[in-house]
Amino acid sequence: MLPYFYAFWSPVWSPFGVLGGRILTMIAGLAASCFCAGFAWRISDKGMRSFTALCAWLMIACCPVYSYFTVIPKTYALASLFTSSAFFVLAGKKAWRFEVAGILLAFACGTRLSLGALLAVVGIGLLLLRRRDGLGTAWLRFGIGGGLALAAIFLPFLLNAMQGFIFSQSVHASRMDSGLLEWLMLRAGSASRLVQGYFLMFAAFVVGLAYGGTRGFIRRDDIAAKLALAGWVAVSIVHYLAPFPYDDYQTPVMPLAAAFTALLFSRAVAGSGLRRTTAPAWTALVLAILFIGSSPLCMDWVAVRQDRFWMVMKDKSDVIKLREAGKLIRERTKPDDILFTQDAYIAVEAQRNVPRGLEGGPFSIFPDLADEEAAALNVHNITTLQQLIETTESPVAALSGYAFALASPSMEKLNDEYVEILEASIRNRYETVDIIEDFGQQHTKLEILTLKTTR
Repeated sequence: MLPYFYAFWSPVWSPFGVLGGRILTMIAGLAASCFCAGFAWRISDKGMRSFTALCAWLMIACCPVYSYFTVIPKTYALASLFTSSAFFVLAGKKAWRFEVAGILLAFACGTRLSLGALLAVVGIGLLLLRRRDGLGTAWLRFGIGGGLALAAIFLPFLLNAMQGFIFSQSVHASRMDSGLLEWLMLRAGSASRLVQGYFLMFAAFVVGLAYGGTRGFIRRDDIAAKLALAGWVAVSIVHYLAPFPYDDYQTPVMPLAAAFTALLFSRAVAGSGLRRTTAPAWTALVLAILFIGSSPLCMDWVAVRQDRFWMVMKDKSDVIKLREAGKLIRERTKPDDILFTQDAYIAVEAQRNVPRGLEGGPFSIFPDLADEEAAALNVHNITTLQQLIETTESPVAALSGYAFALASPSMEKLNDEYVEILEASIRNRYETVDIIEDFGQQHTKLEILTLKTTR
């Protein structure tokens, strides 16, 4: 769904480059946080709905980690939007809510495949609850909506590009093989970063559970809330079974956790005697502000690194450096020229296409594939990439620290011998004309090179 989303809005954002894409992504992320608040409002009790919605919104929209991952143009903002809007609809009273919720969760699955677990959880949950009033055929209607949407999303790819589709989905599952200790440490580290990033939410959950969980604060009719919790757990299990469980994988389902936590917390507040005062709302607001200010991300946004005792501050924001790089490339190329780079976002900023097979950016090099297989799958091995370098007519190349760095699908460092071969091929045809230090992700060096033959 992600390519369709950005392609549809391309006339609006593309004239502004990556910054335009970030603004569009931010709007999707903010919309997701609003649906999260709306979902919390709908599952809450009368008299506490505004407070519950406020808490849910603060735990998501005012969380630096969530905000960061729903501003950069990745799948997280769009997946969050589909997920939170699906549960917002599911918690409503409309007769068509089950079909629409199924469609929206199918869209979420089409954005990030792991979110298919939500379809399974909600579908099975509605099936088990079919004897409840109003839920007799809910599971079937949900399944029809979700099934038709899944068919519309995936069938065209399965019918027209079966080999490529299966290959792209299998890449992540074959990334690395680790021992038991490393396997456990990776998951412990991911869980630790998740708690750190969403500490306010986890603290509120503990408070709500401690003061309310043992007194029936989760009730029989909290159907949507229970499905949200079960969905969050199911998706978390899928993510933590991944070869490398990045904590940011959890981003699309954190609105569900926020709404459920806000429900628990609001019921704890209601039972504490503070229900009719404004103190809880002001306390939540102040805590959210303190949480924002204490996030390590705040320093990351203004500092490059620490040099012994001294912080090296950014002289320009990352976006400004990217825009300057895009301008340099546009000045040295024509609109229909190809830009040789493994940093696809630089090509987006420069409004230039990349060579065929490099659309995957740093994940485009598969050293173990045969030439024919690499060509069929629209990626490169060392031989085909070297041939591309030696034959391309791209007038400009842009190489950051991510160029020739990764060997897919293992995500290990590319063999030094291969790097030397590719570097030699580049230096043979191109010469460096500009260097931008501390550029982009992880602040590596960006080299802008031009063809020697064009001088």
